[in-house]
Amino acid sequence: MFETMSMEIEQLLAKLTEVNDRMSEYTNSVSSLSPSAALLHTLQRHRDILQDYSHEFQKTRTNISVCREREDLLGSVRREIDAYKNSSGLNRRTDMYLKEHEHLRNSDRLTDETINIAIATKENLMSQRSTLRKITGSMTNMVSIL
Repeated sequence: MFETMSMEIEQLLAKLTEVNDRMSEYTNSVSSLSPSAALLHTLQRHRDILQDYSHEFQKTRTNISVCREREDLLGSVRREIDAYKNSSGLNRRTDMYLKEHEHLRNSDRLTDETINIAIATKENLMSQRSTLRKITGSMTNMVSIL
């Protein structure tokens, strides 16, 4: 329902944009006859109103989307809590073991990643040390030559 209403409003805003564009074209065609200040003011006012409508629509659509996402999240949490409460003791234990197993796997993965980062850092530092030794040797040779 929200999507259809949103599409309807977008279509109406598009039509209003077309009307404003036609008003602008009319004003430009009359400009050779020097349009009145009232006509220019009316055109600008209609543009401002369209901009306000568009801005408010975007803001409202974003707020509704955020509320729907929040409600979905809270609803899913509530369903999980209810399912957990309604499950038998055996299912609870099994779920707890599965969750604990998942936590252990994640910890193991994070530990491996940390070790890999440390190894890469060590290799990088060794490479830098080798480069600095070569530079130092070259500088020493240049000083001894001079």
